[in-house]
Amino acid sequence: MSGFETTPGRRVRILYASETGNAEDLAYSLFGILREQVKANISSISSYDVTQLPEEEVIIFVLSTTGDGECPSSMVGFWKFLLQKNLPKTSLASVAV
Repeated sequence: MSGFETTPGRRVRILYASETGNAEDLAYSLFGILREQVKANISSISSYDVTQLPEEEVIIFVLSTTGDGECPSSMVGFWKFLLQKNLPKTSLASVAV
């Protein structure tokens, strides 16, 4: 992650999407490590309010594809939101990913 520092007080959001649970397990392992150093939050992409993205300071996406390389079903709505033609190109400019 370019420019990422584990400064105390820094807010980090971990979002995961998984069909089999592998990405979820990894996301929770990462959460366990990060919450010792920063203000970390974790949630499934399917339960996350995508309109809150511009308010996040740092986002870590943990995703795994299904057996055929397809994205997890919980990711579809989130991905469609990001692909909107009317979404301003600068809407996530302040978010470190």
